[in-house]
Amino acid sequence: MVPKILNCRFALISALAVLGAVTFAPKASATDQTITFNGTVGGTCTFATPVNGVLQATALKDGFTTLTPGTVQLTCNSPASTLQIFAPAVTSGQTLDAGATLTSQVSSTTITTPITNADGATTVGILTGEALSVAMALDNNAAVLADGNYTFTVLLTALPN
Repeated sequence: MVPKILNCRFALISALAVLGAVTFAPKASATDQTITFNGTVGGTCTFATPVNGVLQATALKDGFTTLTPGTVQLTCNSPASTLQIFAPAVTSGQTLDAGATLTSQVSSTTITTPITNADGATTVGILTGEALSVAMALDNNAAVLADGNYTFTVLLTALPN
């Protein structure tokens, strides 16, 4: 039989060992870290399929004016997009007078003051599915146009900032 004092000492030492293990045991702790992601969206402008316009001859047959404007949908995602319209180009028909003047203009619900081919590049801002209306005119310098079919094209350029 083990003396009672040794049992008490053994119990005390065992209790201290267990208490020390619990007291000095490493505690679990949480830590946080934030991961940052960056991305860039470049500016874009796109035209949908255009609808051609129709011209009518002027009363004196010395030019054309727009009967039905051509239309095209433009979408730009840049806040400072620019739009430029160029003078009409003759792609088929009789020769025009040397002093003939060809003009074009574009307007829309956002572009309330029409942009003409003489304006140069004009800032238009963000356009989301904007329907552009394109008109043109020909003044053949008082010379009567020859009988026949005439075709013209108007170039539009849209650039994101």
